[in-house]
Amino acid sequence: MFDKDKIRTLLFSFAPTRELLFFIFQKRTYNRILDKKIAAFIKHGRKSSSETENNLIVSLTTFPQRITEVKYAVYSLLNQTLLPQRIVLWLAESQFPNKERDLPNELLAFKKHGLDIRWCEDLRSYKKLIPSLEQFPDSFIATADDDIFYEKTWLEKLWNSHLENPESVICHVAKAIEFDADNSLIPFVKWKRNIKDDYPPFLNVQLGAGGCLYHKKYLHEDVFKRDLFMKLAPYGDDLWFYFMAILNGTPVHVAKNSCDNVKYVNPYREYGFENGYTLLADNVNGGGNDQQLKNIIDYYKVDLHSLPPKAAISIP
Repeated sequence: MFDKDKIRTLLFSFAPTRELLFFIFQKRTYNRILDKKIAAFIKHGRKSSSETENNLIVSLTTFPQRITEVKYAVYSLLNQTLLPQRIVLWLAESQFPNKERDLPNELLAFKKHGLDIRWCEDLRSYKKLIPSLEQFPDSFIATADDDIFYEKTWLEKLWNSHLENPESVICHVAKAIEFDADNSLIPFVKWKRNIKDDYPPFLNVQLGAGGCLYHKKYLHEDVFKRDLFMKLAPYGDDLWFYFMAILNGTPVHVAKNSCDNVKYVNPYREYGFENGYTLLADNVNGGGNDQQLKNIIDYYKVDLHSLPPKAAISIP
């Protein structure tokens, strides 16, 4: 039997093959081309008008090592077929002590086109959702990652799927929780990815890279407990938000015709071909998600075999 991981490693070990695979599977952006488009956008604005949903916010975060790259994600979010009321970029004050003086001019130029830059405490990757839940408790919040270039229909598909499943968390990319023959939980890295919406919705774990749509009312009140999520899942915000949903009896649905082919701004970093911190390396490849998953399950006494959760979870 072929070892898929070994084959993948071999193919990606050669730069020409790697580039060809990125091109074929559309896994990367071409930033020089995008730089020209961004310059034109900043000067002239959006070429065509889009419908705006006033009860919808897009929220994301970044940190100093990626502050020069986040413009690509923001540009893709400003050019959606459906526009939100606002796009909020949350930055930690401790990481940018001079605030806007520490930010690139291109990023600041997006403010006149709809970007809202706000400041908060350093909550690591949790910054992309927690502050927005607190600041906009009545709004729907779509989270995005800082290193992804999103398709134009990304937000529209999230919103339309919400209208079809109005009491659910909606995502573009999810993994299905899986068990072995003994009904034991198998490692996170082996769960099926890019599943469609035909899996049991309480066993769908949304992945933040693809983007997710939340509302405060969908999540358990513990979602805001900073000391708790930093203790149980300091680098596992996707897992924390998943359990906050099912603790509240909220299922997770995958968007119809989902944008599940994630396009990275810098795929070399994401796939480990250059230095740079990623949650993917720690949580997935390093097994960090399995420990954080166990931490949450043990704390809340979750029985994943008996979902929906009213009969499966003991809330401390």
